[in-house]
Amino acid sequence: MKKNRKINKLTDEKQTKYETQAMSQWGEDRVRQSTNLWNSYGEKKKEQIMDECNSIFQELADNMQYGAESQVIKELLIKWHQFLQYFYEPSLEVLRGLGEIYSNDPEFRKVFEAIDPNLPDFLQNSISCYVDELEMRWLESQYEILQE
Repeated sequence: MKKNRKINKLTDEKQTKYETQAMSQWGEDRVRQSTNLWNSYGEKKKEQIMDECNSIFQELADNMQYGAESQVIKELLIKWHQFLQYFYEPSLEVLRGLGEIYSNDPEFRKVFEAIDPNLPDFLQNSISCYVDELEMRWLESQYEILQE
């Protein structure tokens, strides 16, 4: 059952905790750049970004029945991928890692389960499919370059 729950702006304490965790996983420079970018936004822009975040995850929950590899889910994951650029330019490794975190980290899992109990695992699966496709397209483009 979908609950239309919102992801709230992080408290300073949780923000610090997530930054520390992210630094150990993805590096201090990347996290500092992301933090600086977020801090450069005004309150109205931050609110707009959080609304967009909520919309994307609610739409993903509302469309899970179409499957992880469906066109509608792929289009929503493209929106999610573009949304992440408010914070940083995510590598394929980071995208895949986010899918794993959404499902495996107890705090993130709880947030997404509040939207739909099946959402955390669906996110991991659908993001993995999305990244697999991006990797395949990249490999194909590299192969074409080699053939020239």
